[in-house]
Amino acid sequence: PDNFIVIDIETTGISTEFDDIIEIGAIKVRDNQVVEKFDQLVYPGYKIDKFIEELTGITNEMLKGKPKISAVISDFLDFLESDSTILVGHNVNFDINFLISFTP
Repeated sequence: PDNFIVIDIETTGISTEFDDIIEIGAIKVRDNQVVEKFDQLVYPGYKIDKFIEELTGITNEMLKGKPKISAVISDFLDFLESDSTILVGHNVNFDINFLISFTP
């Protein structure tokens, strides 16, 4: 396909019940050209552990002062819903389940 959106999120763990999103990223591709990007670090409300810092490359220092997911999710959904298209991602079911769990 020539038109799609690639999404990726980083989280504090693998449980949608106990863990939180710390980054949401996406690129919108039209006619095989990147036309728009979305990238937002998200403060989970607590310090992330060293394992997650090493795994994701996201540090507690980077998350200081960033908005919580409740302030970010509607902007991200607007980015996705601006048109309907194919969603692409690595382990996208994981990402979608996290996004759904934080959607009001």
